[in-house]
Amino acid sequence: MSTLYELTGQYLDIYNIDITDETKLDTLETIDWQKDFEEKVFGYAKVIKNLENDIAVIKQEESRLADRKKSIKKKIDTLKTNLQAAMEVSNNLKVDSSLMTVSVRKTKPVVIIIIEELV
Repeated sequence: MSTLYELTGQYLDIYNIDITDETKLDTLETIDWQKDFEEKVFGYAKVIKNLENDIAVIKQEESRLADRKKSIKKKIDTLKTNLQAAMEVSNNLKVDSSLMTVSVRKTKPVVIIIIEELV
């Protein structure tokens, strides 16, 4: 079976010949051009449809993964908050091991000055 490019070339070659339109149509029928062309068109359409479906599946998966990422980040924040609270309540602000050191740091307070004239 010919490629779409080859079928298009055949069509143009026949239509560029200086013969009657009826002879052109007969020539296309003789080489079964229309059937081959339609099969190729439907093949392309099927591939396009499959690729569009792939995009839809990927989009759903991206959404699912984004939701999962958000959930995991929320879980991390909760775990950090719980760990910090437990360490502060028990007054164990630093715990060392051979793998890691976990500590609660006191950050410097930030002073916000509101000038009413500028507000």
